[in-house]
Amino acid sequence: LYAKDLKEALRDRETVLEALRRSTEMRILEERNELKHQAKQYTSMGPASVLCFVCDEFKNDREIVELAVREYGLALEYASASLQNDVSLAEIDLRQNGLALRYCGSAVHQSDRLCSIAIEQDPLAVWFLQADQAVNKSLLRQALAKDGLLLSENYIEKQMLAEKDL
Repeated sequence: LYAKDLKEALRDRETVLEALRRSTEMRILEERNELKHQAKQYTSMGPASVLCFVCDEFKNDREIVELAVREYGLALEYASASLQNDVSLAEIDLRQNGLALRYCGSAVHQSDRLCSIAIEQDPLAVWFLQADQAVNKSLLRQALAKDGLLLSENYIEKQMLAEKDL
């Protein structure tokens, strides 16, 4: 019964929006459906838990995804592929957590500016650069300037280290 009620609640757009707005994810589900045990279980997963469990329609709902992204810097992981390519959503996510680059679509990866934002926020975002960006000297220099240990940990490809201007 609880799982059925929870699934139904996660299909209600207003319930999902309210849960995200309140930043307490499943508390609203507790109040409406008395799902105390399950709500506590999902709440422990963090703010993206609502987005993780919603129906596919809501994973493609820009308003819902934006609320989740504003609350949790890795929420794009659970968004639809089209919203993972949304440049403005990606920028919000990357400014909170550069490692969110991992979940961004190819349109985002093609933007030097967004890759730079990710690296500025967390130089380890260099791990998630796609092939074209992984050889971008400007981005690699930026990552190295933020964290010189990237050299010792082999995060920067060895062939790039041979480049004199890197």
